[in-house]
Amino acid sequence: MSLLKFIIFGFLFCIFSYGQQDKYDIKYLSLIECVDQAPGQYVYIGRSNLSYFHREFFKQNNEFVAGDWELNGSLYNSADDANNDSNPYIYDIESRSYLVPYNNPLIIYLRLNQVTMPPRQDNKHYVVKSVTNYLKYPPVFNTTLDGCEIDENNQKYNLNEDYLIKEFRSILGNPYNFEIFRKTTDISPIPESEWSNFILRKGESNKLYVKVTYKDGTIPCFRFYEITLKLVDYSISMENTEYEFCGTPFLVEGPNDSNLSNFEWTHNGIVKSTNKNITIDEIGKWIVSFENNLGCRSSVTVNVIPEKIWNRIEKITATSTSVVIHPYPNASIVGYSLDGVNFQSSNRFDNQTDPIFTFYYKTKLGCIFGPFTMDVATNFNFFTPNGDGINDKWDLRGKEFYKNYVLQIFNRSGKSLAYGKVIDILPWNGKVNNLTLPSDTYWYLITDGDKTIKTGYIVLKNK
Repeated sequence: MSLLKFIIFGFLFCIFSYGQQDKYDIKYLSLIECVDQAPGQYVYIGRSNLSYFHREFFKQNNEFVAGDWELNGSLYNSADDANNDSNPYIYDIESRSYLVPYNNPLIIYLRLNQVTMPPRQDNKHYVVKSVTNYLKYPPVFNTTLDGCEIDENNQKYNLNEDYLIKEFRSILGNPYNFEIFRKTTDISPIPESEWSNFILRKGESNKLYVKVTYKDGTIPCFRFYEITLKLVDYSISMENTEYEFCGTPFLVEGPNDSNLSNFEWTHNGIVKSTNKNITIDEIGKWIVSFENNLGCRSSVTVNVIPEKIWNRIEKITATSTSVVIHPYPNASIVGYSLDGVNFQSSNRFDNQTDPIFTFYYKTKLGCIFGPFTMDVATNFNFFTPNGDGINDKWDLRGKEFYKNYVLQIFNRSGKSLAYGKVIDILPWNGKVNNLTLPSDTYWYLITDGDKTIKTGYIVLKNK
């Protein structure tokens, strides 16, 4: 290569290299934003964020002194725009924020100006490149932890059994650390060596606070959640804790909890069984004690009292030929009978036309109650003449008793719709002159000469 070509090539290379150098000096600002979930399409950056940028910049760039330098308050998409103070992001007046399209990391540019009094034409400025990494808070929620009573002044809990601590620790590569505090303002946590045998003393708060941090110390995001400590109520895991006894032994099962062992049933201070189940054959208090997985011994008392005769029947309904017995919820009735000997599970009795109905019932514990006698002659006052074969006609129970008496049926205006002997009118199909009457309430009157024998109302529903 000739000397002239070498000189020209070197000259051009220098020019090219100079053109590739930064046209301005860039300073840097590194930020971390902790969030529960990623922002949407835009990030809203308001005045408080700008103040935060200002504080953090001077912390991270201590060669600059606040007061001598300041950020100009605008945000830019590129370094060129920041350098030229042109094309800033749009400032939304309604939200009082800059709308910046979301990315992670979020890169925006700011302009740092030199401050002099008075301002000078040759004041310096720098471009600041801000990089914000959005990191998620640990996902937490408040929990409840069961414990047991050692004595009236002390309760015992295994804090390792807290739901969230167990769940996170079961994850391969669990990223979190846990510290438990009695108060969120405490400096020192409860030593982890005390977690498995944590004692809550009488008068102490049953609230503890778990601080969840990242094992990666470069991630500053953390959360507190609350543990509520409570004693286990084992009675709720039993079918019942009060029974009535009428002479027939019955089986009762202890608390349905797989963490319990070493069962013992006592009655009047005498051990009756060391099984989970017991056959109850006497009235009184039956106490089942057991050991839980915390090493505490707890108990539940089962109260067995004499069978009470109480009103288990809510109501009786009847048609002209059937009777239905309606028990109250939880009445524990398992059978019904007309004679106290032959029982059926159904609460409906057909072919019952007498005005007086007598029945018995049997409870779950095998006790039989009755006889109960009900006047059902007036119970049947509702019919639906729609041709479905169910309650299509209205009739009277014990009609033979009334057959020669006079029956009148009226509407609510007092107009007579039917008149004649009971035996001739009943059963009534709800029609007058072969026309079905509208749905309404009607009244009837049964007389023997001037003597009123029976009165009542009828509900007709024809749809």
